[in-house]
Formats: sequence, C-alpha cells, structure tokens
Amino acid sequence: MPGGVCSNCIAFGSVCSRAQSSKAEDSNNLSNKSRTAQEHVTYILSGSKEYLSGDPPVVYQILVAVSQYARRLEEALAATTAARSLSVPPSLGVQPFPPPYSHGETDTETDNESDDGLLVDSTLPESLQQVTRDIATNRFYGKSSNIHLIRAFLAAKMEATGDSFLINQRPEFWNVRPWELTTEIFLPQLFPEPQLLMTLIDLFFSEVNILIYVLHEITFRRAVAAGLHLHDQGFGAVVLAVCALGAKYSDDSRVFLEHSDSEHTAGWVWFRQVRVVPPSLVASPSLYEIQLILLGILYLASASTPEESWALVGLGLRMAYDLGAHSRVRANHKNNIEAELYKRVFLILLCSDVIMSSLLGRPRATQLRELDLDLPVALEGEPPIVVIYASLLIKLMDIWGRIQDAIYPVKRKDQNYQEIVAELDSALNEWVDSVPEQLRWDPNQRDLTTMNQSACLYATYYVQIILHRPFIPSPGSHVSLSSITFPSLAIAANAARSCAHVMHVQSKRARGPLYNPQIISSIFDSATVLLLNVFHNSRPSADPSVERCVDVLKAYERRWQVAGRSRDILAGMLAGTAPSTMPPSMKRPRSPEDVTSTIAVTRDIEQLQVQEIERLLFLPLHSEALGRLPVHDFDSIFHSDAFLETETGNPEPDHRFSTSLEAPFPDSRLENAALFENTWNEWSTYIANGPN
Repeated sequence: MPGGVCSNCIAFGSVCSRAQSSKAEDSNNLSNKSRTAQEHVTYILSGSKEYLSGDPPVVYQILVAVSQYARRLEEALAATTAARSLSVPPSLGVQPFPPPYSHGETDTETDNESDDGLLVDSTLPESLQQVTRDIATNRFYGKSSNIHLIRAFLAAKMEATGDSFLINQRPEFWNVRPWELTTEIFLPQLFPEPQLLMTLIDLFFSEVNILIYVLHEITFRRAVAAGLHLHDQGFGAVVLAVCALGAKYSDDSRVFLEHSDSEHTAGWVWFRQVRVVPPSLVASPSLYEIQLILLGILYLASASTPEESWALVGLGLRMAYDLGAHSRVRANHKNNIEAELYKRVFLILLCSDVIMSSLLGRPRATQLRELDLDLPVALEGEPPIVVIYASLLIKLMDIWGRIQDAIYPVKRKDQNYQEIVAELDSALNEWVDSVPEQLRWDPNQRDLTTMNQSACLYATYYVQIILHRPFIPSPGSHVSLSSITFPSLAIAANAARSCAHVMHVQSKRARGPLYNPQIISSIFDSATVLLLNVFHNSRPSADPSVERCVDVLKAYERRWQVAGRSRDILAGMLAGTAPSTMPPSMKRPRSPEDVTSTIAVTRDIEQLQVQEIERLLFLPLHSEALGRLPVHDFDSIFHSDAFLETETGNPEPDHRFSTSLEAPFPDSRLENAALFENTWNEWSTYIANGPN
C-alpha cells in the first residue's frame, strides 16, 4: 500500500480512512514510547481501554518500563524499611548500628528485629535476602553477625544517595557444588601415593597446624611411618582430613577431582571419604574422632557450606566433655602427650566456638573463663614459641568472648557501657603489650611461619572493630564526634585499615591463605566499615584499604568459596557509593629492602599530626592510638612509603599454592592508570571482573 493508502481507495480516488487510522495509531505509539513509567501507570489506571497498542514491540516496551519502575520502588521500600528498623532516640538521628541497651532503659521496652537479630525468611527485605542463600532460609543471625553490618551500610547508603545495591552472584561461589552433596565411605580407605602423602602432610604442618597445633607432628609422623592409618580407620580418617587440608596449598593435579576444572575441589578426593559426624553416639568417642571434627570444621570453612562448622563445634565440645577433656583429671593422665592433645583439641574447639558464635551472632556453648585448665605446654620437638603463640591466642579469644557477652548479650541488661568499653579496651591493650617481640607484626619477617602466626594474632584489630561497632554514630547525626566519649568511628576505621594492611602483606608473602575461620569475616567487615565511613566524610572518596581487602579476597577465592561470595557482596556495595579518583597508593609495592617497619606504640601518645605519623613509621595497636588518628586523612598514614607492603623476596617451592597469591594484581597492570577511572562504578566492575 503506497503511502499507507489501500488499493481500493487508489482505484476510486477516495480518501483512505485506514491510512488516517494508521497515522493516528503511529502517533499514539510514538506518544506511548516517549512517556515515562509514571505516566504509563497513570494512563493505565485511568481506565482507558484504548491505551495499549496492538503493536507487540510497543506493548513490550511499556511493560519493561513499568516493571523497572516497580522494581526500583520495591528496592527503595526495602531499603527504607531496613533504615526505619534501626530505631534510636530522636536526639541521635538514625544510627546505622542497633544501639547498645542504654543506661536507664527498662526491659519493658518493646523488642524489635533490630534489637534482637534477624530471621532470614520471606519478610526480610530483598536487598538483604540477596546476601544470604537458599540454604540460609529460616536461620537466625544475631547482632554481632556481619549481616547487620551490611544492613547498616544499606541504611546509610539509602539515606545518603537514595540507592540500594544489587549483587551479581557468581554461581561457583554461591551454589552448593555437586561434589559436596555426597560422602563416600571407602573400605579400605584410599590414601594418596606415598610421595604425595608426605608432601600433603608437610603442607598441613607448615601451613595449618602452625595456627592450631591440634596434632603433635612427631607423634603423627611416627604413626604414619608405622602404617597405623592402614589398620586403624579412626586414625586413617584423621590422615585423610590432613591430606584434604594440605591439598588446599598444592597445585599438584592429583589433589583435584577428576573431570572438574574447579580448584575448589582441592582435597575433596580425600575429605569425601571421611564421616565427620560419627554414625553413632552411643559408644564413647575417641581422641581421633574429636580431632577429625576439628579438622572437618577447618576444611568446611573454605567450602560453600561453612554453616556446618558452627554445628560441628557444638558437637565436638559435647564429645570432648564426654571424655573429660575439660578436666584436670584428663590433664593428669599418665600419657603426657595424649593428655596434652586432649587439652589442645578442647581449647581450640572453645576458641572456634567464640569465633563462630560471634560471626553468626549466636550464644556460645560454653564459657572459656569458667574452666580450670592450664594453658598448652610444648611437646617433644616443638619450639617454645608454640606455647607463647597458643597462650596468646586463647587469651585473645577470652577477651573476644567477654566482648560478645557484654556488648551483644542475648538478654539486654541495664549497664554502664562507658565503663564496660573502657575495661575491655584496657584488656585489649594489656594483651597487645604482652605480645613478645618475636610475634609482633613485621612485614619483613623472614620466617613465614612466624609471620603467619603474627598475622593470626593481629586479629586483635578485628576484635576492636567488634567492640566499637555499635557506638559508631550515624552519618547524618547532628551530634559531633567530639561530644562522644569513645572515638569509636576513628578506632573502628583505623583498626580496619590496619587489618587490611596486615592481611594484604600476608597474602602477598605467604605460600597461601591463612587458615583461620575468622579471616574472611575480618577482611570483609574491615572493608564494610571503611565503606560505611565514606558517608561520614564531607568529601566522600574511596579508601585504598578497601582495595587491599578486595585484593586479599580475590586471592583467597581460588580455594575459598566463601571469599568469592564476600567479594561479590563488596562489589555490589561499592557500585555507585561515591565518586572518587583512585589514590596514588595503587603504585607497585616496594621490595623488602626498601621497607621499614616498627610497631613501637606508647599509651601517652599526644594528638598526632599527619607529618608526625609519617615519621614514626608504626602500625598502631592501642585503642587510644587508633582513636587519635585522623578518620578520613588516611592516604599519608597507612599508605605512605613507610607502609608499602613487600611482595617479593621469598622462594616459591614447586608444590606450593602460591603463584596467584603473590600477584593477584600483576605489576604491569597496577601501573596502568586506565584501570581506575573516576567513578566507583568502574572500580566495582574492576573488582568484579579483575584486570582484562
């Protein structure tokens, strides 16, 4: 039809009504296309039957526009609901963290979700549901869990920008993998070839056992050499678990499952053979069974289902109580080595209980300070530093447990938080002062075992964040920081930067990830606190320590699925948070010879100026030192030449899992300024996808 006129009208020279109708329809379609989503909704609700065109593409465009509009409203409503759930006294504005139970309030006050925790169900805002998984449905997360930290960030971001956040969930990190669904019990048990077996045992004792000392190396090696694992299935299961953990640090192709290209399968070929939970609890447990539970907790912490670890901690403690591992009766047993191993596995289970319960915001199974046990003693062939390290770790866990009881109690109490925080701060400072020179943080430490132990102990930074987190004021509060008794924002932010610094160095220099259940959470929470700190700054800008946290998570995710999930969440949180230009600290770190570090800190530090800090060259530890550091002027403090980490100078054994850990960001790409443009959106893309 030329010009839209039908052939009949052309033949008779008549005016074509169809052409006029078509023009009117085209005009209506153009009008529909140009309307906003709100206008579409208005016209549709007006009751006009002729509004929707018969043209499918136009109808589809309208539906997409309206759907996108509805989704934005849903996200805004969810974020607003989350923000409103953070109820605080009007005089303090909207605080991102649920406030501690203030002095003078009564128990008659109505409890709400923000005070008591979160139940992950269909009523949870969609923006928070996306940080959990289907297997987390109907589970409870208390006030100390990091889902509350994410909620705080969401509320602050919503208040500042009006935007929520969306997570791109990479399936390999969020889904339960097929190999994790079945456990095969092999009779007889299948062990690695002798040479590989020795290599994996070496890796376990050099990378994992140095942080927990659950096994006595000389006794274990003697038993393996005697072939005990071939005759005693209990000990054989422990050997298989040791192989699985050692495999996390090996690039040998035999440590991976066949027909899989995922490095997350490292060790599953042996771990799937063990039954961590005993088939029957009627018979009294053995030492091997309790050791196996603890090793299983460690291995599953890197898998897609770390939730299992929390339940296993409780089971392991009950079994240890059954054997009297908590009692001096067992400690005074005639076999000194066996008695010490019972004590060690029980103490490490107690420490794991503190960590896991705090990370999930749930009550602990027992109280460390209520027990009457001696601290660990050195066994045959163990250096004295073993006892010092283990004792420091246990004492730190005791302080952590006290923080959990006082600041995040299950039942709220009427108490003076100023005195409580001062007392706990003092305990942390005393603990820091007790760390011997050998175990103090030194980025140039030549002995990698000592460096890993030091990095693990310096989780004190993470504990400081947990202590001061509830006292951080809201970004929009009219209360000045100077009027608050505790400089909690400064302490938490600078502790987060210090934690990022320590773990960044460790991930670059060590042979592999630091095998400690709290490490991923400490890195993630440090980054989240620093992102939350963005909204406290009148001139928002990206903190380079966040990049360091992401750098560490990127290195860890090769073998730790939970690290990949944490990185996905951070990428979603980063998107559109604030405009920024990446700071000059992105330059390549220097060699060990160029780096100087000392951690001399005194209690009577005066108000520090940036220039003074640059000259002192120290890594702050005490709360008063952290509290006196600037909250936002971080570039010249934590990222000056004195704080540049070393990445080189260590030989790389052939069988070690270390290649990508030594250079998650290749040096040549670090120097490419095009990687970091001027928006957080582009930085988020970089974090999600890595350098191309």
